[in-house]
Order: sequence, then C-alpha cells, then structure tokens
Amino acid sequence: SAPSGKKLNDLVWEFGCDVFSTDGSVLFCKVCEKAVNFEKKYFVSQHVQTAKHQTAAQKTKPGSQQTSLLTTFSAPSSCKSTFSLDLCKTFVDAGIPLWKLEKKSLKLFLEKYTKQQIPSESTLRKNYVDTNYALALQRIRDEVQDKKIWISIRETTDVMGRFIANAPLRCDVFKEIAPQLALPPQPILTRWGTWISAVLYYASNLDKFQDIITSLDDKDSSAIHIVKELLQDRLLRNDLAFIASNYGNLPEAINTLEKSNMPLIDGLKCFETIVADITQVSGDKGKSVSEICERNDAEVGEMNPQIVVCFKYAPVTSVEVERSFSLFKNLLSDRRH
Repeated sequence: SAPSGKKLNDLVWEFGCDVFSTDGSVLFCKVCEKAVNFEKKYFVSQHVQTAKHQTAAQKTKPGSQQTSLLTTFSAPSSCKSTFSLDLCKTFVDAGIPLWKLEKKSLKLFLEKYTKQQIPSESTLRKNYVDTNYALALQRIRDEVQDKKIWISIRETTDVMGRFIANAPLRCDVFKEIAPQLALPPQPILTRWGTWISAVLYYASNLDKFQDIITSLDDKDSSAIHIVKELLQDRLLRNDLAFIASNYGNLPEAINTLEKSNMPLIDGLKCFETIVADITQVSGDKGKSVSEICERNDAEVGEMNPQIVVCFKYAPVTSVEVERSFSLFKNLLSDRRH
C-alpha cells in the first residue's frame, strides 16, 4: 500500500541507503543480506544494534569496500546483494559446489580478502541461483535476438552408447502411438542382466514397437533404417521367445545376488536354482550353456570352523567389485556426495 511504501522510504532515508533498500514492500538490509521487520521503528533500530549487523557493517565501510568479483548482466533486484549474486555466479561457472562455502577455512579466506560477509549455501541456493539462471537466459536472448542462427546436429551416442540426437522428438512419437507402453529399456554394456531385461521387453511388445519404428522416416537416421531391417528378420521372433521363456528369470536372480548383506546360504540357493533351470534348456544352444555350467563345478575343501563362520555373508559373485570401480574413481571428486 502507499502508506507502507512511504514508511519504507522514510526508514531507508533515515538509516541510510547504503544500509537499507526497499522495493516498496520489503525492507532489505544490504549489510546482512536479509529482510528486516519494519512494522515498528524499534525493530529496525534493534536490528542495526545487533553484533552481527555491526560486524558486517565494519567490513563494508568505505575504504575497505572492494569491488564485486564479477559484473552482472543486468541490475539485480534492490533486495539482493550484488556481491552474493556475483559469488554464486562465480562458483557455478567454475563448477564449484556451493556447499564448499560451508568450509570454515574457505569462508574465512573469502571474508578476509573481500571484506564481505559470506552468505551460507542455502541463502545462495534459494535466492541467487534462479536469478543467475534468469540473467544467463536473458544474455542469450540479447545475443541471438534478430539474428539468424545455424544449428548443426550429427547423430552421436552418449557415454552409455545411446543415440541421443532427435531423441525427444522420437519419444513424442512413441508416446503418441503407444501412450500406455513404457519407453524401451537401455541395456548397459557390462551388465548382462540388462540385456535380458531388454529381450523380455521386446518379446512382450514387439508388434507395438514395430508399428512405432515403421512410422519413423529412414532419412532421419541410419539407426532407424538398421532397426527396420532387423525387424524383418524371421528368426528375430523365435530368438526373443527362446530367450524369454528359458532365461527370463536371470535378471531377477542377478539383482538378488547383487544385494548386500545376504546370507551365503540364500545366495547359494538362488544360484543353484538358476543353474538347475539353465541346464534343463533343450536344443543346441541350451546344450552349450549347460556344458559351460558343468565346466565350472567348484569344490570346497576342508576349512577351519572359525573361518567358515566368516563366510556367513560372503558374496557368491564378483559384481560387488565391478560396481566398486566407479565409486573408487570418484573418491576425490567433488561429485562424490
């Protein structure tokens, strides 16, 4: 309201525009970087007399004030600190996690040489990340406004081996034709259970998947042309049915064996059940798999009872080690959390 706006302007004039600012509805302390209760003048005076405010004001006195680390693209809101805005932008641009500001040594270092009160991570995340994002978008708009833009995209794959060019468009086509059907699974090269899960998906939804692929234009991607040729293979349906009916229980078994803290007896029971099912598969392919299982029949010799007790939760697979590689790789990375 008008009376509140006049009251706020009077408080800014009385205490100084270098201490407070207002947008007509909020009284913002530039020194402490927070909104202040202005219902009564007493509350404002009480805030100015707090130790926190006086300490921060001492650091921002003329003569010790240093320029901002970076200049922003446009003037920020009067209720936000330019220093905090620049600090947030600097950390984001440099790829430094904002939680690093909670490190006492870094915080003291920045306060010592910038003569500024360093805001907390939560303050930057809640109040300044979105502002910097909006400023970045505005800068892009200003750069490309009224200009002709050329966008060149080649079909490529990401680190998981997935085709990513034009993927959003094809997902829209998929959802339009089969709204009740989940998107196809993406097998991981080194995790064999995901391959069989993909087979189970296509065995159950091959007709619908074929309709979707048929609706796509071969000229859009060489991958579409290759998939269409594969779908014409008469043996495809037979192979999918064979794997799904004989090895469809493997993904669930692998997930079970990958669980931590599973007793050895449960792991062995699961393993023996799977081996028994596999060895019963008929045909040349089933015979080949059975021969591989028979060649790996391990025998356990006599062991000290004290050692046997230690094997209560021993894993029966090596997947724990394989999954640990990515964890070890990120031990010293900022993304480990």
